[in-house]
Amino acid sequence: RVVLNLGPGLTVSSSDTVISLMKRLVSPTLSTAHLIHHLVLSGFANLEVQELILDILGRASALRSLNMHSLHVVPSRILIPHDIFSSDGFLPNLIALNTSSVQFCACLCRHRQLTSIRVHEKIGGTYLSQLLSPTRRFVPNLKRLELVVAVDSTSSAVAHMADLATALVTAPLRALSLQFMLERPGTVD
Repeated sequence: RVVLNLGPGLTVSSSDTVISLMKRLVSPTLSTAHLIHHLVLSGFANLEVQELILDILGRASALRSLNMHSLHVVPSRILIPHDIFSSDGFLPNLIALNTSSVQFCACLCRHRQLTSIRVHEKIGGTYLSQLLSPTRRFVPNLKRLELVVAVDSTSSAVAHMADLATALVTAPLRALSLQFMLERPGTVD
């Protein structure tokens, strides 16, 4: 189990202990990223630190759970090279994901058999449809799901609930947590 808390303003050239540990995980002479089973990332990551994180994730072949809920990225979205996420060698053993990024979750779910998903960012119709598509490999294995669903009316909440029920009918769910956030014009998120 590895917990990396990135302070604000860190760069790859920083002499900070957490950056040294991250570099050690992907060291060409004695990489240890493949030994990590549970990884927690929190704090702040600029683009170059995100690249180091993706390098670590690319080598973390034994990783079972990834918690990125408290990772704040600059700019506001994590760098996601789609060719990496579609690779069978990228996080092949991942089963649990806790993230704030709907986009990151959608990319990972495309080719992984996740059993536990928690997404804190509001998910809208397009990503929700993609996430729960019948072609997703993880749905038959899904045991825990927590989502915040963006809706524009009560009727769309009911429609999304019906879609979720249909998509998850074969899932062996043990826990389901849904929060519907009503998007009203003129409101502040």
